[in-house]
Amino acid sequence: MSFNTLMALRRQRIARAGVGLLVLAGAAFAQYKLANVPVPVNLETTGRFSPATIKLGQEELIIEEPVVNSAEGMLFSHDGRPNEIVDVSFEYARLDEQTVGKFASIGLSPPSTPSNIDYRAQDSKSPLISGEPCRTRVELRATSRMPDEIHLFQLGDPGLNHDRHLEMKTRGAELVSHLLIESPSGSYLESGCQKVLKVGDWNQPSSIDVTTIAAEDSDLRLSFKPLTASSNLWEDTEGFFAPFELGEPQLKPTDPPPFQARAVSIRSLSRGDSPSAVLTLVSARCTSGGPLLTIHGLRVGSDQLQLSITGKGLVKIDGEDVTVNLSNRLRENPVFSGLLAAANTALLAWVARLTLKTPSTSRNPGRAQGRSRKFQRQRKGSARK
Repeated sequence: MSFNTLMALRRQRIARAGVGLLVLAGAAFAQYKLANVPVPVNLETTGRFSPATIKLGQEELIIEEPVVNSAEGMLFSHDGRPNEIVDVSFEYARLDEQTVGKFASIGLSPPSTPSNIDYRAQDSKSPLISGEPCRTRVELRATSRMPDEIHLFQLGDPGLNHDRHLEMKTRGAELVSHLLIESPSGSYLESGCQKVLKVGDWNQPSSIDVTTIAAEDSDLRLSFKPLTASSNLWEDTEGFFAPFELGEPQLKPTDPPPFQARAVSIRSLSRGDSPSAVLTLVSARCTSGGPLLTIHGLRVGSDQLQLSITGKGLVKIDGEDVTVNLSNRLRENPVFSGLLAAANTALLAWVARLTLKTPSTSRNPGRAQGRSRKFQRQRKGSARK
C-alpha cells in the first residue's frame, strides 16, 4: 500500500473520529440541557420561602406586581393594640388635602408640599379615664394604581425589647397612609391620644387623624413600642411581632387570597451601591398564565423580617435555576431509564464502529489497476475515432 494511500486512510479515520466525537458531544449536551431545564416547583419544597427571612441591614424583600383582594387597594392594615405606641416617619411625603383642611379649620397651617414627616406619640400626664389608652390604626393603601414593586427591609439597630420596626417603599406608584386614633372611652385625653405631627420645620401636637401620600422610592418607617415596661407585645428579646394584615380578610374559602404577587425576591440591601453590586439571593416567579404566588404571615423580629410565600413558580437560588433532577426522574420511571441507557449504549457502539472501521478498498489491487488501464484504452480509442 502506497504512502499516499496510507495518508488518505489516516485522514478518513481522523474525520470519522471527529464526526463521532461531535455526535457524542451533541448527545451529552442535549442530556445536560434536559437535566437543567428550569421547571416550576412548589416553593414550600425549597426551604427558602416558608418562611422567607430578611436580615436587618443586609437584605430586602421585593414584591413584584402585587395583587390584593381589596377594591380600595388595601395593602397592609394594623389594628391598634392595648398599651401600644405606633410611630411613623416618612422620608418624603405630603399631607393630603383633607388633612390640611382639618388643621385649617382650627387655625393651623401645616405645609402641603412634600417634605419629611414624623407622626409620634406624645407622653400624656393626664390620668386614664377608662383605664385603657388610645390606640393607633394604620392603613397603607395603593393610590389609583398598584405599585410595580414593594420593598420591605429593616435598618438601624436591633429592636431587642425596645421596639419592633420595619421600613418599606414602593416603586411605580405613591403610597397612601391613613393614621387614625381610636379612643376606647371616647375621650382624647387618654395616654397615647396626643400625637406630635412634624412636617419639615412645622410641628404641632394634636389628636387629628392624618393621611399622607408618600412619594415613590422614598422610605416609610413604622415602629411599634410598648406603652409601659410591663406591656407585653412580644415574648422576649428575640420574639416576633405580627403587626399587619395583608389585603382584606378572606371571607370565603372560594375568595381569592388577600395578597398575591407575580414574583418575589430577596436581594442584598442596596444603600447607594451600584446595581451590579446588588446580589439576588433567592427569587421566585409564577409561570406565564399560571396562578400567582400567595404572600401571608408578615412577622417583625428584633433583627429580621419573616414572610411566608406559597405557590408554584420558577425559582433561582444564588443565581442558579432550580432544575429537573434527571437522576430522580430516571429512578421514578424505570422504563424511560432503560430506553435512555439502551440509546446511549447503541450510540457509543456506533461511534466506536465509525472510528475503528477500516475504509473499504478493493481486495485485488492488480485487478483494479487492470480495469483502470482498460478503461483508459477505451477512452483513447474513442477519441481516435
